[in-house]
Amino acid sequence: MKKIALLLMLVSGEALGQNHAVPNSVASRSVSGIVKDTAGHVFLNAMVRLISENDTIVTAVNQGAFIFHNVKKSAFTLMVYSLEYRPWIKKISVDENIRNISIDSIILKRSGVIIHDITVDGTPSIIIK
Repeated sequence: MKKIALLLMLVSGEALGQNHAVPNSVASRSVSGIVKDTAGHVFLNAMVRLISENDTIVTAVNQGAFIFHNVKKSAFTLMVYSLEYRPWIKKISVDENIRNISIDSIILKRSGVIIHDITVDGTPSIIIK
């Protein structure tokens, strides 16, 4: 019985005094927000990119909302973009101890460029002789 208790202590690290706590600089955080247009309607088709020192993470909005999990850095750039709208870009830096970051509503403004429908014809434009 003593051997089993000793084995459990060794495996858990208690006998060696190991501390498995994750340092603050590596601990993960979540970043979330809502994307709207100038009329206040939530976006259904925007992309959100989080760019940090070592990583880039991309997600799509879901019913206007987005969330990134396991963000390691407390300083990053957030970029939101959608067709027919100007990109929204912001550098964000928060205290190392903050684990849940909620971004104020992100408002996308229409750009002057409107993309119209296109038709793709399956006919090859190169003729082989």
